[in-house]
Amino acid sequence: RVHQGATLRIPLSIENPGEQPMDNIIFGCSEIVYLGKKTGSTLSANNVRFQPAKLEIPPHDFEKLTLFIDTGADTATGRYRVKIDMGTGGATTIVEFEVVQAGEQ
Repeated sequence: RVHQGATLRIPLSIENPGEQPMDNIIFGCSEIVYLGKKTGSTLSANNVRFQPAKLEIPPHDFEKLTLFIDTGADTATGRYRVKIDMGTGGATTIVEFEVVQAGEQ
């Protein structure tokens, strides 16, 4: 849940269960779907960013990745579904969240 005009921060842990290192993993947002009733500007993949931008994960280890979703003061309130991809042909995951009016508890 994030207020209009704020940034949603989601910490993630990415594991490499394999025997080989996972090199140059670049994450991206392949899809963002607005599930609410339009009351402003909806979010796009341009509102999604990752820190760090690229990961290197040794065998049988993990690294931390943070997903940031930036919203504006006029971002449409309601639920969103974001599809996150791990490089070409890699794993995908879905993140759902809600944008609420600024100041709402």
